[in-house]
Amino acid sequence: MWNILLFFKLTPASFYFYSSQYGNHLNEKKFEKWVKLSDGGRKYFYDVVGRHGWRARYVKEVDSNENTLKFYQEIYNEFGKLVEVHEKFPIDMGHKKINRGT
Repeated sequence: MWNILLFFKLTPASFYFYSSQYGNHLNEKKFEKWVKLSDGGRKYFYDVVGRHGWRARYVKEVDSNENTLKFYQEIYNEFGKLVEVHEKFPIDMGHKKINRGT
């Protein structure tokens, strides 16, 4: 699972720093895709595929002024099932395993 982070070019901290400094132009450059939210904000995504088929998705939610509201990491196993979530901003909550029963 930790092999996923080796492919990540920037630290998670740099992703939520950019929003308040440079606006959506830089967010659009750093993230592969985004969706507009009903409140005028956006949810940005950045996927990183690991060597063993696992995938990390970095998600950044911003308000209409591109201020970061939430930043977290989702870990998916080789079958595409969400197995962990790591909320990093505004408070680092650590990794939380998702137990949906198999």
